[in-house]
Amino acid sequence: RSSDHHGGVLIAARNSLIGTQLDIQTNTEFTAASFDCQGHTSLVIGAIYRPPNCDQNYMEELCNKLRELQTKHPKAITWIGGDVNLPDIDWENHTIKGHNYPISMSQYFLNTVYDIGSDQVVRFPTRGENTLDVFLTNRPSLIEKCKAVPGGHCLYRG
Repeated sequence: RSSDHHGGVLIAARNSLIGTQLDIQTNTEFTAASFDCQGHTSLVIGAIYRPPNCDQNYMEELCNKLRELQTKHPKAITWIGGDVNLPDIDWENHTIKGHNYPISMSQYFLNTVYDIGSDQVVRFPTRGENTLDVFLTNRPSLIEKCKAVPGGHCLYRG
């Protein structure tokens, strides 16, 4: 993050994994990499962050980059994780339940998740009573477990 000293997004992998950073031209906090899985479909992993103070334009750019990623890698297994700071989304019912942010912002993200053929795996609160963290995948059957771990984070096992 160039504008301040907090956080940013990162994908870290062991040296033994064959991965390639994907070139995503964006002003949003989004990065992705593709990993070769011998004899199987490649795995594309992405990390996203939506700052709480961003506007609708930021959300639209982030969502457009998610759509581009799916278009460029239509056969890949995708795992996108991060914090989108959208407490108004009710992931169980696929609706918008609150008014912390403009409805259009939450709805745009919710529509994008389904337009790219993904499911939200995190179904429990990750901060207070809100589910702010996401783990999106186009192959939910490959995820065995998703649970909260100390520090307000999620652990995924596939």
